[in-house]
Amino acid sequence: MSVSGTTATVSAPPRIYAAWQSLSEETGLAPAYMIGLDGCRRGCLFCHARGDWEAFAGEELSRESLAHHFRRAREWQCCTIQFTGGEPGWRLAEIESALPAAGDLPLVLNTSLDQPLHLQAELLAAFKLVIVSLKFGRDQCAARLGCGSDYLGPMRERLVAMYEAGIPLRVRHLVMPGHLDCCLRPTLDWLVRELPLVPVTLLLGFVPPPRPQVPELQRTLTLDERHAALAQATRSGLCWEAVGAQIPAMKGHGTGPELVDVVIDAAGAICLPTMGPAAQALAAGLCAACEEEIP
Repeated sequence: MSVSGTTATVSAPPRIYAAWQSLSEETGLAPAYMIGLDGCRRGCLFCHARGDWEAFAGEELSRESLAHHFRRAREWQCCTIQFTGGEPGWRLAEIESALPAAGDLPLVLNTSLDQPLHLQAELLAAFKLVIVSLKFGRDQCAARLGCGSDYLGPMRERLVAMYEAGIPLRVRHLVMPGHLDCCLRPTLDWLVRELPLVPVTLLLGFVPPPRPQVPELQRTLTLDERHAALAQATRSGLCWEAVGAQIPAMKGHGTGPELVDVVIDAAGAICLPTMGPAAQALAAGLCAACEEEIP
């Protein structure tokens, strides 16, 4: 899939631009072996992955490449294998045809749901769980931050259709600085009304994008914003979980990625977009160094 702005053309074959171990997934899903596929037709101004798949060609998605990654996932003692992107929802047929015959780890699909996946329920049968990223609570924010002006209606219709089709779902919402009232609150209110039994994850580890184009996205969440987000989720009555609020405990003995991305926001906060073992070790070292400097 080649991408230009917010338009995309699908080309074969899809490519795996990165694979890594993540410790920052939900309870029961981590450590997770993440497989990043190239391409997405969204134009989110806060996306970190686009730069990665545009910079690294990666390897062709094939039965041989997936067999290699599945073996490595077992060696790293991962609980799940997760396909992310980009947008892997466009690649369901290719993923299904490339799956190893003897896969023994649960598969998870991470999707922005920019297509009606409930119409491909037979392909989704390979996945234990589909995690849908519901990013915005109003179309104005979606349009201003690069996802188009007609975001909410189609997203909500597709989510309801997937739920009614019996597809196992979890909804993730990225809590962004300055977007609690306009995006988080309406998202929780809608989920309470329409999908009260679907578990929800609040992503509290927002990392400023590499090239900030929107003023409020040049920083991480404040402590007050994190507390307010947790309070809203508690009042909603939904089954929810928050991730990204702190460094997770080490699980297993896997070896994570050797390269660690580090972002420093406008206020000087140090952010680690991907929390694998190597990132965790770096974070622990930075925390220890800070404690030593405190008189």
